Amino acid sequence: MRLGSSKSIWSQMPKRLLFVCIFNIQRSVAAEYIFRNMLAKKKPDEAKRIEVMSAGFIGQELNQWFQEKSIPLPDPLFDRPSTERVKAILLERGIDISRHRSRPADRAALQKSDIIIPFLPILKRDILTTYPEGAERIFLPKELLKEEIEFCWGETSAVPLNGRFFDFVHEESSYVRSVINEVDDFIQRAFPEIVTRLLGVSEVGDKAIV
Repeated sequence: MRLGSSKSIWSQMPKRLLFVCIFNIQRSVAAEYIFRNMLAKKKPDEAKRIEVMSAGFIGQELNQWFQEKSIPLPDPLFDRPSTERVKAILLERGIDISRHRSRPADRAALQKSDIIIPFLPILKRDILTTYPEGAERIFLPKELLKEEIEFCWGETSAVPLNGRFFDFVHEESSYVRSVINEVDDFIQRAFPEIVTRLLGVSEVGDKAIV
């Protein structure tokens, strides 16, 4: 078989994109559905070749951060729906996540993913502790955008670091709307780069990158 043919076959294999936040009820699920919708509209012929997923992850460093701030973790951590606030704001955009249930990014899910996008540096560090061999597949949003950018969820000065933490970040209307707006903006801007990395094709054409 010629080398060019093997590359062509490889490029046709399904790819998996995994967005990761902490509990998989806000940022990562918004990213999953926004990206999936954009893929269907902008590259319908490629949509069946990309599996878009989202999950949550809490590693040692992040767990220690919550303990130091005396912020109790929810019980259960996963298998929960998104909050009504998150659902409503996404529904305004025509995105229905009413059937979503949060799930953890275990090692098997990480190994099956071709690109993993954690929404916080601390998440990336924790994921790398669990899955160090996946380093070349893990990208922070700013690494895909190739610019130093700060998102509202990375700024904790306006967030109550106490027992009200989760009520605020998941239910406070202006905060949740800002988060989803910034997730949407990131997806819009990073979409060409993500598609190129996954499929080896540019957004404006179908020529494979070899």
